[in-house]
Amino acid sequence: MADFSIIASIIGIAGAGFRLSLVLNAVGAGMATPDVEIQSIARAISEYAFTLKQLALTLESAKSIATQSAMETAKQIADQ
Repeated sequence: MADFSIIASIIGIAGAGFRLSLVLNAVGAGMATPDVEIQSIARAISEYAFTLKQLALTLESAKSIATQSAMETAKQIADQ
């Protein structure tokens, strides 16, 4: 099983990304003329956060075949 601190960090980052995308969507929707760029950025952040969440779930599974290199890369991403 993967190191739980790495998984917790990844889940935390994913959660922050989801919250940021919600805020950006709210800002874009609240504008008189919604900015397509804000909505595009919000969508990209949301998709990235979803990818991180899927990574965390994969690393968390009992059948994870994560190598040490994969774990180190995940930790580097989480630390950024």
